[in-house]
Amino acid sequence: MRLIESMIEIRKGSIETASNEFGVDAIVNCADPTLMGSDNNVDGAIHGVIDRRAGESGYFKKKIKEEFKGKYHSEKEKIIRCQRGEAVITKGYGLCDYVIHAVGPKSDRNDGKINGYSSSCVEKLTSCYKNIMDLVFDHQGIEKIAIPVISSGNYGYDFEYAFIIGLTTVYNALLEKKQNMKELFDYISLKKVYFVVYDANDNWNTACRVYERYKKAFRREHRVVIRGTVKSQQEFRKEISLYDEQKGYFAVAKLFRKLLITLRIILGFWTYLKDVISKEDWVIRRQTVEITVFIKMFLPLLFIELLDLCNNRKLCGILLFIIVYDLMDTVTYLIALMILADIQRPSANVCRSLLMLIVNYIEVEMDIVAIYYFINFLGEDKKSWMDILNYIMGIQNETNTIQWLAFVNGGIQFFFLTIALSYFINHIRLRKFRTY
Repeated sequence: MRLIESMIEIRKGSIETASNEFGVDAIVNCADPTLMGSDNNVDGAIHGVIDRRAGESGYFKKKIKEEFKGKYHSEKEKIIRCQRGEAVITKGYGLCDYVIHAVGPKSDRNDGKINGYSSSCVEKLTSCYKNIMDLVFDHQGIEKIAIPVISSGNYGYDFEYAFIIGLTTVYNALLEKKQNMKELFDYISLKKVYFVVYDANDNWNTACRVYERYKKAFRREHRVVIRGTVKSQQEFRKEISLYDEQKGYFAVAKLFRKLLITLRIILGFWTYLKDVISKEDWVIRRQTVEITVFIKMFLPLLFIELLDLCNNRKLCGILLFIIVYDLMDTVTYLIALMILADIQRPSANVCRSLLMLIVNYIEVEMDIVAIYYFINFLGEDKKSWMDILNYIMGIQNETNTIQWLAFVNGGIQFFFLTIALSYFINHIRLRKFRTY
C-alpha cells in the first residue's frame, strides 16, 4: 500500500514555474477574495504568467470572471468570489490543468510577536488547506499538485508556523483519506504533493527542519498535531481578547473567560509534561493524556500511603500543595470544557470523553479525601481515609453494604448529570464569527 510520507515533498523554487519544473497538474494560488490578482507575490506572478502565455493583459482575470458569472451573476472585479479560509478551483489556461485559489487569513498577531495569533486565525489557515485537499480529491485528474506556504507573505504569518499548519493539515487529510478508503487508497489519482518554498530569509532550511521534526510520526502513519496544548491556550487567550465582544461576551463574562484561560496556563505542569512527551504525534498525545488522567486519579491514595509511612509534617505540607494544585487543574479543565466550548476543540469520540469525565470525577473525590486527610494530620486529629470518604459522602455509622450502595448511587447521579450536560452542550448552536 502506498506510503503517505512518499507522497509529500518539499521543493525549492517559485510556484508559477512548478508546472514546468515538477510536471504538476494543479497549482495553488495565494489569492485575494476577489480572485482578480495583485501586483506582487504568488498571486501576481501566476496571473502574470498566464497573461503572458495568452498574449493578453488581464486574460486570467477575464476567464475567472466568466467561470464565476453564473454563480454570482456579475462580471465586476470588486466582488467576493472566495471567503477567507476557503478555496475554489478554475482552469489553468495553459499554465496547468487547474489553479486552486486559496484565500488565507491575515495574521492578527501582535506586531513583532511570533506567538500572538488567535485560535480563529489559525483555524482559518488550517481550513484553507483542508478545502484545497477536498478539491483535489474531488478532481480525479489531479495526480500532482504544487502548494505554496499560504499567508506567509503580505498576510503576515511567520513562515515557520504557516508551513507547519500547511504540512500537518495536508498530511492529516491524506491520512484520513487512507484510513477511510483502506485498500482502495492506492487507486486515488493523487500521487504527489509538492510544497514549493521560495528560498528567502532562510525559509528553505526552516521548512526542512520542520519536516524532519514530523518525519517519525509520518513514518508511523500517526495523525500529527499543529501545536502543543500550551501554544493552543495562548491562542485561546488571544481569541478572547480580540473577539469576545463580537461574540456577545461583555464585561463579567469576558473577564471570567480570560481569568479561566489564564488559570489554565498557570496550572500548566501536566500540560507542559504532555507537550514534552507527545510533541508532534497525535496518537502518543492521546495516550499520554489518558495515562496522565489515571495517574492523577491514583495520586491521592499514593500520597496518603506515603504519609502513613513517613509520618512527617513537612512532607504532609508538600503533598497537600500538590493535591490542591491537581484539584484546581482538574476543576478548571472541566469548567473550561463548558465555558470555552466555542473556541476549544473537544474530542470527537463521545465514549472516550464520557470515560475521561468519570475518571476526572473520581479523581476530584479522591483529591478532596486527601485534602481532608492531610489537614487532619496537620491538626493532629488523625482519621482514616475511609472515614473521611464516608464523611464527604454523608455516610456515618452504616454497614458496608449501605456504604457501597451510596457510592454507586453517587456515581450514577454523576453519570446522568454528565449525559445531561453533554446533550445540552452538543445541542447549543454556536455562531461562527468572521475574523481576518
